[in-house]
Amino acid sequence: MRTYLLNIRCELLNEAGVLVARTLKATVHEEPHKADIYMFIMDHHFKPVIIQLVNEVRSRNDFLREEFFCEGEEIDETENIREVVPQAAFTITD
Repeated sequence: MRTYLLNIRCELLNEAGVLVARTLKATVHEEPHKADIYMFIMDHHFKPVIIQLVNEVRSRNDFLREEFFCEGEEIDETENIREVVPQAAFTITD
């Protein structure tokens, strides 16, 4: 099965209620598009993080997989989630 590396630049609400800028790097199984919604399950976070892609998704190809870059926005909506991403399939960086 083909996988895609998705790099989402976004602001996340932390446990203290403060927005912090982060990059989510996730392996997903369907090609991402603008307005797609992803749910990220985190063991150490008080709730799943739901991100909607808000701009055009740019891609870069290599021989193993396609890498995508975009911006996202944390939302509360739980409908129309394209993919649920388990903690083992993503990282969060500053």
